Amino acid sequence: MYCKCGCLEHGKKVYTQMINRDIVTYNTIIAALGMHGHGNQAVMFFDHMKKERINPDRVTFIALLSACSHAGFIDRGFSYYNSMTEDYGILPDMEHYSCMVDLYARSGYLDDAWEFIKSMPVDPDIDVLGSLLSACRIYKRIDLAEFISMRIFEKKPEDPGYYVLLSNIYAAVGRWADVKKVRAMIKDKGLMKKPGNSWVQVGQCIHSFLAKDKTYTEHGMLQDILRILSLEMREEGYIPDLISLAEDDNIHEHIN
Repeated sequence: MYCKCGCLEHGKKVYTQMINRDIVTYNTIIAALGMHGHGNQAVMFFDHMKKERINPDRVTFIALLSACSHAGFIDRGFSYYNSMTEDYGILPDMEHYSCMVDLYARSGYLDDAWEFIKSMPVDPDIDVLGSLLSACRIYKRIDLAEFISMRIFEKKPEDPGYYVLLSNIYAAVGRWADVKKVRAMIKDKGLMKKPGNSWVQVGQCIHSFLAKDKTYTEHGMLQDILRILSLEMREEGYIPDLISLAEDDNIHEHIN
């Protein structure tokens, strides 16, 4: 609970106070640290786990590989992947494959990620392919993006999210004719991308937020607070990523 809320120190404090720790304890703390970008600490807890003679399971390695992916530990992640099968006899499943593709893709090794997918003994699912497609947008790999997106559309033609992602990849390199083609495909198929929705509980009240929705009763106050936070972040040296916003503006300009 603490770790999912971002209170890692409270989570680690509970860990230190526990008399008996089991596989669930370690899987939880390793996954949480990895999710929040603390790869070295995640690895440290894995070492503690081995010292306590607790054998890892498939979930442990999913958490560990994910931690390596977020931290950019390519060699270490590949070592853990091999150790999983060689030292513990755990056969990789689709989640492990997805973590490995993400490990390569996040660090820019897209060709290695694709070679890994081709070497898989099973047909890759949408999450595996989608992970690489997302990286194609970051690194502007149109050639690979087109090939992967076709594979995804064959598997899941009703999901508009991947069509939008491909459209954004084209927009990032200024291929507006292709952007129009993809947007036309979305329209012809009658696909609708659901807007993002999130909830937060304050006291006994649950507040719901919908992307681009301005009907929330305290919308003005929230915007004021966001502006203040944005200014404070800039003063601390944070540089916002405005590529997505620029792409959306350019898409509307060229399509309309």
